[in-house]
Amino acid sequence: MLAGCGGGGSSPAPAPLPTPASNRPGLAGISAVYTGSLTRIVTNNAIGTTPVSTTTNSTVSTTVTSAASGSNFVFTSKETDTSALSTVSATTAATIAYQAGGSSTTVRALSTTTTDSNGVIYATTYGSNNGALTVLPETGSFSNDAKLSYLETDPGLSSLDANGNVQAVTIDREANADGSYTQTNGAVSAAGNLVNNVTVGNPDFSAKLSLNSIAGGRIFTFSPPSGGTITYTYYNGATKGTTPATVPNWIPASQTKPSIETDTITPGATLDASCKLGASFAGTPTAVKQVITTADPAFGTLETRTTTSYDAPGGTECTVVSDTIQIFYDYSSQEGPAPRLFPSGSATTPVESITVNETVAAQSLTLPSDSSRSAQSSGVGVLLPRSLFSEHVAHIARQEALRRLASLRGGSL
Repeated sequence: MLAGCGGGGSSPAPAPLPTPASNRPGLAGISAVYTGSLTRIVTNNAIGTTPVSTTTNSTVSTTVTSAASGSNFVFTSKETDTSALSTVSATTAATIAYQAGGSSTTVRALSTTTTDSNGVIYATTYGSNNGALTVLPETGSFSNDAKLSYLETDPGLSSLDANGNVQAVTIDREANADGSYTQTNGAVSAAGNLVNNVTVGNPDFSAKLSLNSIAGGRIFTFSPPSGGTITYTYYNGATKGTTPATVPNWIPASQTKPSIETDTITPGATLDASCKLGASFAGTPTAVKQVITTADPAFGTLETRTTTSYDAPGGTECTVVSDTIQIFYDYSSQEGPAPRLFPSGSATTPVESITVNETVAAQSLTLPSDSSRSAQSSGVGVLLPRSLFSEHVAHIARQEALRRLASLRGGSL
């Protein structure tokens, strides 16, 4: 059972999980401290005969608080990642709904917004059938589709147009239920005009990447995989020439649509070895595991994100996130001029792989006073939404990937 220390003494043990009819399973006014580790591993397979990897390790400290917001709750984490070379902090607010239905309640993230110390703001709004984090009681199963809206503003990528205006949104990605999407990237052309690069990924893994920021424009058009290969054409707007090319089909047969998610609930689980809990926390948790695999047919990336929350009756003891992105298209032109995208010629060896692992484990918990708790469902609100941590990890991994992808023509992606 999850217990902790707060204020002037030990908090009472959390009460049993209430039924949806008796109480809304949330709790405002908590404060919890989590610590852990963050590791980034970047492996390059194209610059030598053997893979070249670099690893960056950071310590993590996170404080999570909760507040009521109408019929929902907002959980806010303030995380600091400290490595040997830098310290980056990020504040994430997740709006969580507790949706009663039948004998269970679905805990669903409606949206998350993160602002980091570099000034980057990224926000995700989930579709009505997406964002489910668990069900209460934590038995049975649940599922999500992939529909969401993602907006990112990055001052490090922003530029001024001819009128001195700064681009408002660096990335606007609108994903459908199957993971197909349209993405608009704000960019400034060589002439100083604010333009949009547009990417479309379709359900059949066909795609189109339009680079309008390059003089004359450049267009990559990908056909669906067929016969073990992917055929694409490269249009150079400056020369008015179209060049066909093929690459091995790197999309696994198991990836039947652009985004696939599996969710499992396992009672009586064993804590991951990376979970270093505070001395006052103990018990046999339930593991809630989410695995999302995404194949992006335009950028040539295969992403697998695994998030496991270890929940005791009183709340979340530990969360472990691992996000790996394999990059199969080399847009840098280092291995030859466009349209060459696949320097390795392999369907299984990526140009580069990026892995970000994070673990946060509970150290202390402060609950509201007994008088405040008596009007709410006791202790259940400290079930922390996985999105507080998984969105931050996913952003780090994708930013690492974009650094590679955006090198085409000086960062035009």
